[in-house]
Amino acid sequence: MLYMAQTPYDEPLGDPLYRVACVEARFVESRDLKVPASGRFEIPATRPSGTWEPSSVLRPNHNACHASVNQDCGVNALWCHFEDDGTCNCYRPPGINEPADGVLVGPCPACANGVDDDGDGYTDFPNDPDCFESTDTDEGPNNACSNGEDDDGDGKTDWPNDPGCTDAYDNTEADPAILPECADGIDNDGNGATDYPEEPGCFAANDNQERQILASPTPACSDSADNDGDGLTDFPADPGCFDANDLDEDGPAVCFYCEQFTANRPGQCDIGSGLCRPRSGIPPAGGCGSNADCRGAVCDTTSGRCSPCLRDEDCAPGVCDASKGWCLQPAYDPTPCTSNADCDGRCDTALGYCDVDPYYACADKDDCYPGDLCSEERGFCLTQTFATEQCEQASDCTSGACDVGLGWCLPSQESDRCIHDDTCPFGDCTRSGYCEQQTFVFPSDFHPDEDCLRAR
Repeated sequence: MLYMAQTPYDEPLGDPLYRVACVEARFVESRDLKVPASGRFEIPATRPSGTWEPSSVLRPNHNACHASVNQDCGVNALWCHFEDDGTCNCYRPPGINEPADGVLVGPCPACANGVDDDGDGYTDFPNDPDCFESTDTDEGPNNACSNGEDDDGDGKTDWPNDPGCTDAYDNTEADPAILPECADGIDNDGNGATDYPEEPGCFAANDNQERQILASPTPACSDSADNDGDGLTDFPADPGCFDANDLDEDGPAVCFYCEQFTANRPGQCDIGSGLCRPRSGIPPAGGCGSNADCRGAVCDTTSGRCSPCLRDEDCAPGVCDASKGWCLQPAYDPTPCTSNADCDGRCDTALGYCDVDPYYACADKDDCYPGDLCSEERGFCLTQTFATEQCEQASDCTSGACDVGLGWCLPSQESDRCIHDDTCPFGDCTRSGYCEQQTFVFPSDFHPDEDCLRAR
């Protein structure tokens, strides 16, 4: 076994990075046999690794949490919520004697509803570049007040900088006949600051008052009430409060659906994954009729109860993540392409696949089938199509062909070959169509069947 400890040249006593490999040589004293005869063993600098190809990206089945709606429907002012029937609605935080889950405002805007409304291959804010923010009601690039151009030629561009824009979705930048206080060039409140953005009392150039107006109703983090029921009240006692003006005591918005009051109390939000946990028991709307009612869990239609999955069969045709108890199903299937005409968005001709909508892209291997890996550069999962093995002759290879010079079985079929470095998670794609990676690997990635070199 050969262990290598690597440290920076200028910090030789720093924490080392360990790598490991092994060599199997032979010495038989009674026969005076030594292999290799020189006693020296050539360890290659790199080794071929398995060849991978894109596969489906998986997400918890029928899960109500979406990354794009993790924007509070606009600067922590509204709660965005996927209802049990799948529709997306926005609620404003509750006032005194109002429902704890907030008051319905209306449907989620186009840039936060989980739908690629304009069909450009990108879904919602911040993934769709045409979305100004999550409250944008149009995923297209047509709004004058968010198109990046000074449409009225007054030297000011878009909301909140142009006094002619009431919000980012306004379709005209034309200034009003009488400029508002926050764009009239006058220090109206006499505090030494003039107009937006220098004046702290101005929220935008079209604001008619330079003085600050207190929020109403009182923010949850300064209303003397324990709003989230954790036994702690207001800022700074409640760690869920960012400051005294924080509108809720629930802490960071990781799961948008789970940010709602009643959904948070049973701990529906899985902070580590940013997704809601599967339902357990009888859903709020009544007994479940299918797995779709259980937010990733399994429905017992006889009792109407939701239960976490335990095995893949529970989720057929999906996959069960037993550690979370939720079912996984593909959220995205990679589309082969030769030009942009084959895609909703752009075709990556080097890879031969359409770009992945970031809304559906994998973040790590937990988003993929067991055994698959995530191509974090591209956002799709990689599944192995060819496994390399060491060889001395053609008969040693169960698949592919033996390259005697390298001592490895390499893919011989076009369908088994890599086509781009991004499909080789541990190394580079060679012109011969196989992935090449370092010989010495971290101990956790050490595989004797691949890393042990045998004397010939």
